[in-house]
Amino acid sequence: MVAGVECWVLSAEDTILSKLEWIKLADSERQRADIAGIVAVQGENLDQVYLNKWAEQLGVADLLATMFRS
Repeated sequence: MVAGVECWVLSAEDTILSKLEWIKLADSERQRADIAGIVAVQGENLDQVYLNKWAEQLGVADLLATMFRS
C-alpha cells in the first residue's frame, strides 16, 4: 500500500522484460535507454536466472544478451 492505496509495482526484471518486448515490436532508443538505466542502478541485484528464463520464453533472449553486452 502507498498512502493507504493498494497498488502493483513491477520488479526491475519484469520492467526490463516488458521493454524488451516493446523493442522486439518496434525498436526504440527510449526503451533501450530505460533498460540501460535500470541495469546501471540495479546492477548485480538483478536476478539473472529469472531474466534469462523469461527472456527465452518471451523470445527476447537475444535482445537481453545484447543489452548486457553494451
